[in-house]
Amino acid sequence: MSEMWRSVVDAIVYNSEYYPDLGPDAVDGTARALLVQPLWNMTPQEEYEAIQHAVQTRGPITSIPTAHNEAAIRDFLSRVLSRLDEMKPWPEPRFQTVPILRWPEFLNAPLIAIINAPFPYIQDRVGQAFGQPPGERRYYLLMKLGSGVEIGLIWPHNDDQTRTALVALDPRSPTEIIEELLDATTLPPEIITPLQPSGSGTHPAEKPRFETTPLLPEFHGENLPGNTIWPGKQVRYLTDQERASYRIAFEKGLAYDSNMQPLDTRGSATLWTPQGGRAIFVMDAFGNLYWSPWHILGQFHHSSLLAGAPVAGAGEIGAVEGRIFLISDKSTHYRPKQRFTWQVAESLRSRGVPFTDSQLEIHSDR
Repeated sequence: MSEMWRSVVDAIVYNSEYYPDLGPDAVDGTARALLVQPLWNMTPQEEYEAIQHAVQTRGPITSIPTAHNEAAIRDFLSRVLSRLDEMKPWPEPRFQTVPILRWPEFLNAPLIAIINAPFPYIQDRVGQAFGQPPGERRYYLLMKLGSGVEIGLIWPHNDDQTRTALVALDPRSPTEIIEELLDATTLPPEIITPLQPSGSGTHPAEKPRFETTPLLPEFHGENLPGNTIWPGKQVRYLTDQERASYRIAFEKGLAYDSNMQPLDTRGSATLWTPQGGRAIFVMDAFGNLYWSPWHILGQFHHSSLLAGAPVAGAGEIGAVEGRIFLISDKSTHYRPKQRFTWQVAESLRSRGVPFTDSQLEIHSDR
């Protein structure tokens, strides 16, 4: 047997420190934890054999500080083995970890819920550690639940270090996936906020999904004739009916305009990028994106798209043949803080758009 048994023993001994003694409660709790939350994707049989090897080996069996001597630890492990024998037949593990090398598959998976907790808390409740892939700023815990659905826990969500994203590679009901996750772990249900599935339209009863930021005060009234903000001009504000023609649709990871033609900004330009290749966009509180190839000083701005209403994100968008390659936060009218641009990226990913952090162009220093 490899030296993996030492890691198993260290984990068991570390966990035992949370019990007042190594009595029956510690034995039963440890045995149940080994079956419900297997260590490092091991099977119950592999855990059992590791403990058995530790009991039979000579010399020190733990490498971490502990209040218990070697004899007490060996006796404790022997009683854990006996308790595991009593609990046969062992239940199938409720989840397995998925190799972190597969993290790119989860990057664009649909977002189904927000876990309102940072990853150290979640690690303790799940019994598995998050990992950070090379070159990524975020941490991932990838899991395969008993039903076969694969999920990813990604921290932080929208650069908010108190929240973790829950994504899934499975098209079935998010409610079922969340219930299975709760059943397989000790995560409390009250910290999980399910999200409505992203669709092609908003329902009158749909609740806002994203935080918004208001139009800056210096632009209030810019749409009115005779305003002093744009002398001799007034900014056009779209009506609800007009806005539908500016909405971006998504299908199989590609973006489309209102005529269901692949979104392409190569013929567009903004006041920020007059050389072309980008268009202006905003996102509303429901995650819907609107764009315009026109950005005309004093006539058509970011504020035009939602008629001066608060936005969940605003800036420039770059796309070629339906493939979004850039999102920026350049908007004088809203000047969104960084967290708003991060949530645009999360919204795109939840719709299946392959979008990475490196494709964000953030200018806000907050």
